[in-house]
This record gives sequence, structure tokens and C-alpha cells, in this order.
Amino acid sequence: METLPLQDGRILEYTVRGPERGPLVLFHHGMPGSAVPMGSVFDSAIDKGYRVVTYSRPGYGARPRRPAVRSPAPPRSAAS
Repeated sequence: METLPLQDGRILEYTVRGPERGPLVLFHHGMPGSAVPMGSVFDSAIDKGYRVVTYSRPGYGARPRRPAVRSPAPPRSAAS
């Protein structure tokens, strides 16, 4: 795993595997998930010459959770 500091102070955890000059595949693993390599997916793509990048979503792997995001209060009902 590699890490990249972000401007907001969080850390992006990611993994890159495959040939240096291979066509790039950005693998989004869904939720929940982290940058832990998935052998069957990575190996199949790498065997075909692709370079695969995947990352950990906030709160998974070594990445810290995002700060809570508050949404605005819903509008009051016209009946009240």
C-alpha cells in the first residue's frame, strides 16, 4: 500500500500493480472496501498487461473517516 497526503489533511491509501507502461485500469471496489488487492481481479488484469490502481474509501483500510457532513434542515411544512 502507498499513501498520498491530501490538502485537507487526510491520507489517500492506494495500491498500484502491473506493468509500468500497461494501459491503466482504475478499480473501484464498491462499499465497503479498501485498497487490499483482490487477487482474482488484479491477477486477471495484470496477466493481460494492464496496470491496476485501487484505493481505500474514507473510513476503510488506513484512511480516516471523513468529518461528519451536516445537511441543511428540511423546509417547514406549509401546514404548520
